[in-house]
Amino acid sequence: MEMNVTNCSWSGSTVTGAPKGNTSKAACSDKRVQDAGRNGTPDIIFCYIGINDWFRGVSIGDWSAGDPIIDDSGYSESDTITSFSDAYALMLYKLKSTYTTSTIYCMTCMDDTRRDVIPGKPSDNKNGVTVAEWNDKIKEIATAMNCGIIDMHECGVNYDTASSYLQDGLHPNAAGMSLMANYVINAL
Repeated sequence: MEMNVTNCSWSGSTVTGAPKGNTSKAACSDKRVQDAGRNGTPDIIFCYIGINDWFRGVSIGDWSAGDPIIDDSGYSESDTITSFSDAYALMLYKLKSTYTTSTIYCMTCMDDTRRDVIPGKPSDNKNGVTVAEWNDKIKEIATAMNCGIIDMHECGVNYDTASSYLQDGLHPNAAGMSLMANYVINAL
């Protein structure tokens, strides 16, 4: 697709965390948002993040369209946002405010068969929240923030096909990456 890619992903990253912290571990942080532009203003931003928040059992929260975005201007480096929906909305707000000409796509999470609390369908975390419920929240926030949605849960890598496309129940193998890449290209 003749794109320059800036990878702003870090192992173990979450959406929630310290928005004024000095690391990029939290996607709602100023530092992580700035890192997205380290090679110039991106044409497209893919937000494929949230499964680690789900796994850790953070509160899904109840932010919805019309609710105010958290004002983190008075936060210290150690203050954190622990509600997924509040942090996700803040992340998108910061990205849209910083990169006004970029197109932003929110990507839903795939099933996580390796970290099910109770093995079986559907993938659920320690709070009993399924990946499908998590994805519904991502779609709701993306729609409210006028961002595109790429439903990765529908790419063909799912609970039933995990053994063919995931190397460890979470991370894609070569066949899984190919399936995911083609799905995203077609979505664009």
